[in-house]
Amino acid sequence: MSLRINRLEIDSAVAGMDVYECMVKSSDVSFLDIVAEVQRRSTRSYIVVKVPASDLTMIQAAEDAGFRFAELQYRTAYRIRGNFDTSRYAFDYVRVQSQSLLDQACDIAKTSIVHDRVSLDPALGSGISGARYVAYLKDSFARDEDEIWAVKSRASGHLLTFRSYRRTDESTVNLLIGGVHPDHKNSGLGVISSHFCFNQLHADGVRKAFTHVSAANLPILNLEVGHFGFRVTDAHVVLRHTLCNADAK
Repeated sequence: MSLRINRLEIDSAVAGMDVYECMVKSSDVSFLDIVAEVQRRSTRSYIVVKVPASDLTMIQAAEDAGFRFAELQYRTAYRIRGNFDTSRYAFDYVRVQSQSLLDQACDIAKTSIVHDRVSLDPALGSGISGARYVAYLKDSFARDEDEIWAVKSRASGHLLTFRSYRRTDESTVNLLIGGVHPDHKNSGLGVISSHFCFNQLHADGVRKAFTHVSAANLPILNLEVGHFGFRVTDAHVVLRHTLCNADAK
């Protein structure tokens, strides 16, 4: 069976080594073959595999091949409603289309996202997490199919939150990354930002949104699943394997 092992260009550039990802859906796949193929391509690499959380046999096979647990990841779905009253808030919801607004959003992304597997994985180190999210945000800024929106304070003119998403068709989006300025965490801005976001998406004809969230990210799980009623549609165990020069052939 051919292996679809993708090199993640943004992750590789930020991490300073080759980062590969492979979604494994069949028990016919050999995890040792994945390692061997990456060794053939690269002398220093970090491999991520995603395995259905319900398949213990596949998870154990990955561990037998040297992969180690990184996170449990949920895929969620949400039916967009645009009936949230935001009139009482002294904020505007603006699309990030200028370099100055992008810079502000990137400043939030540098430090606001801390419950992700990259931040928590000692093989990578928390130092690259912020740079990785900034790189993904800049990538979205350059893409026609992506949009970045932000909650902006009318008083200060500064961005307080941001949210990016990718259109997959006229009525569906994948929610990508989002963050709240560290100075305003635990202030309720996460809920307010979501109200603005869902109103804007609904006004643009979007009726369904999908996202992926780590089980370690309890604040987002409580917000999206607990508060808004996002539905969990799938779960994957994410495992990783690191290879260095000594392993290369």
